[in-house]
Amino acid sequence: MWNPSRREFLKSTVRTACSAGLGGWASAEIFDASRAWANAPTAPMAAPLPIKKGLVLDMLPAKLSYAERMKLARDVGFDVVQALTTPDEKEAEEIKKAADGANIRIDSVMNMDHWKYALSSSDATVVEKSLAGMRTSLHNAKLWGSDAVLLVPAVVNPQTSYRDAWTRSQT
Repeated sequence: MWNPSRREFLKSTVRTACSAGLGGWASAEIFDASRAWANAPTAPMAAPLPIKKGLVLDMLPAKLSYAERMKLARDVGFDVVQALTTPDEKEAEEIKKAADGANIRIDSVMNMDHWKYALSSSDATVVEKSLAGMRTSLHNAKLWGSDAVLLVPAVVNPQTSYRDAWTRSQT
């Protein structure tokens, strides 16, 4: 098996680029960049980002309480959970308390209204319902200390074509 050095790899890349018609200016830029890399002082490698194992809270048995589900997730080795949008403030508080008690983090919220009420709908009342669902998701995220909310910006269905979904998701 051929194990090329960085320089050999760059040379073969330039040869390929030139044969594809990129011409001399591209190869000169690549070689200049490779010389700069070769002469640059090496910096220490940054520590890799920690990978956290997580799951969606609703993947755990619904017959268990939130506290039991959070504890189960922690006990089997998960670091984080993703919770679904919860419009009931009392239930949202219960979820937070359960996560805190199990020492597990709710790192993200899965917005639930974007499927039923698509942002890409041509009906303004449907779009407003989707926005209301997103506001609830953001409220949950703030309460739970989450970093992210999953939102699908466009849904293709019998009423919305791919083209319309794409166009509407851009505005």
